[in-house]
Amino acid sequence: EAWAVGASFSGVGFGFSVAVVDSSGETRARLEGDVGQNASYTVKNVEVIADATAGIEVEAWGIGFGNFASINGAVAWWVIDPLIEAAIEGADIDVTGNITVMARSSEDVHSRGVAASVSLGAALGGSLAWAQLNPTIHARIKDSEVDADGNILLLGMHNMGGDGKKAKADGIAGSGGLLLGAAGAISIAKSEADVTTEISGTGATVAASGNLAVTAQTND
Repeated sequence: EAWAVGASFSGVGFGFSVAVVDSSGETRARLEGDVGQNASYTVKNVEVIADATAGIEVEAWGIGFGNFASINGAVAWWVIDPLIEAAIEGADIDVTGNITVMARSSEDVHSRGVAASVSLGAALGGSLAWAQLNPTIHARIKDSEVDADGNILLLGMHNMGGDGKKAKADGIAGSGGLLLGAAGAISIAKSEADVTTEISGTGATVAASGNLAVTAQTND
């Protein structure tokens, strides 16, 4: 969460505030090597899960009063571009139950810019709110031999929880002046999730006695 507040009160007032959040990072879950190859024991289920959750709010306020003129602006800027990856790579896996490989993100961002100017003369106010959500989500089985007596599920998901999480932006501007009053607000929300699920690589084989599901889902 980030806040920025700017205020000015004078004969001629100028104010500007900026709040910026740039969030990135990596959440990885990876399985390599042999599983279930020892004759003395068996493995029932294997789960490889990478799960990332984020909730960020950014607000910038610009408030001013000037006897002759007042000019105020506010910028709230938020960008998040994490990597979430779940993978089985270079492995030989044999289980009696199910295999699940899941990469999942649940992210909610809200950017708000508010500017207000009041003057007995001229008043100008402007705000910009920018919210950008660009997660990269990969679920993969690569260069591996995978065998399950049950189901094999390969899932990549972004904001599929049904809880309304998404990128939101609000831009608010107001001004009041006896001689001149002008205000403008711009709000932009972008959500461009890159969700990939794949079975690939040299000699990759997948066998399931039950169901095989390879699914990519996004709710931008």
